[in-house]
Amino acid sequence: MKQSPGIFAFATSSAGYAVSLLRLSGEGVFDLCQKATSLKGPIKPRHAYYLEFSTSVGVVDDVLVTFFPGPKSYTGEDMVEIGFHGSPAIAAEVARFLLESGLALAEPGEFSRRAFLNEKLDMAQAEGVALLVEAQSLTQAKAARELSSGRFSGFIQSLRAKLISCLALLEAAMDFPDEDDTKHLEMQSIRPHLEGVYKELHQLTSQYQTGKQSLHGIRVAVLGEPNAGKSSLINALLGEERILVSPVAGPTREYLEVPYRHGGELFWLLDTAGIRETKDAIEAAGIQLAWKCADKADVIVVLEDLEAPANTSNDLFKNIQEKVAGQKPVWRIGTKADLKKSGSGPQGCDCVVSTKSTGGLDDFRGLLEKYARSTFKQKGSSAQLVFTKRHLHHLQVVMEMLERLLGNNESL
Repeated sequence: MKQSPGIFAFATSSAGYAVSLLRLSGEGVFDLCQKATSLKGPIKPRHAYYLEFSTSVGVVDDVLVTFFPGPKSYTGEDMVEIGFHGSPAIAAEVARFLLESGLALAEPGEFSRRAFLNEKLDMAQAEGVALLVEAQSLTQAKAARELSSGRFSGFIQSLRAKLISCLALLEAAMDFPDEDDTKHLEMQSIRPHLEGVYKELHQLTSQYQTGKQSLHGIRVAVLGEPNAGKSSLINALLGEERILVSPVAGPTREYLEVPYRHGGELFWLLDTAGIRETKDAIEAAGIQLAWKCADKADVIVVLEDLEAPANTSNDLFKNIQEKVAGQKPVWRIGTKADLKKSGSGPQGCDCVVSTKSTGGLDDFRGLLEKYARSTFKQKGSSAQLVFTKRHLHHLQVVMEMLERLLGNNESL
């Protein structure tokens, strides 16, 4: 078993918590920890020892120490996990002691990098670990865990095995056409297997949008005419004044993207410039950005001022619906319900809100929850989702090759 130079890093923050976890990996970490704790005799793997940890200044803490001999460890090397009390002063003293003892402070992601190099993780699993650490919602955490668990990799490996089997049959038929095992092999018999793999790849790549949303959150573009209440709605949802609100039309000249967590899900709310005819070059550029936000969003919310006498916003809603052509949801939300005059304003809204009285906000949150539930409700294994652009690119390359093979080779 190859051991790389010893490294260490605190797996938890040193900002003053009840418990702080230190991880060590590589050459010499067992001997160093035994020396620091005065642990005698053979080490029992994966057994928690309650010991005193000493540095050059004496005993600094009572700790729990667990040894993980390689290769049966996360990195594939000898590893140690030590639980200290969460004092920043203790963390600083222990780090000083380990550095003076010859260990190096681990670079970001170095434990997972060593796990990858020692074939404890594949690339997709390593990506999953990084995404799991950064997960900001339960759905993100579940999606990242699918990657880190290896289920996605296993599904891809099963498709690869099918293609290798087809390749072996093709090579055998060409190289040994007169052998008893291959002379009756018809090339046409391989086509259904290739078509089956292609179908599975197509189903897989078609789920990319869902996989991307599960990892990165749902993007909600908030569009409308000037002073329709876009910024006010986002502020009301967040419960704080995050975005400038002005009675002057057109204060927003570029889009703002803010995170909003609700119902265990992460939404990205995109506040955009008010859409109208304008000769102002800067405002026109902001409106173009608003349309780009609509293009990249998962959901489009069109706000319509209920107190506005003219119903021009209805034209905007229809225009957006025509551009989207059913590719994503477009919600029609009536705003300023507290100021609405009897009989005024557009009809047929998905919900009506008032940011002053907070009326209708729960209805709007309900729309978000319903969309998230319908999006992330998967049939079968959630491992059959494409989560990253890198995965999507490589799968599309394989699909293009199969298309050429199935389309150009008439003997198949």
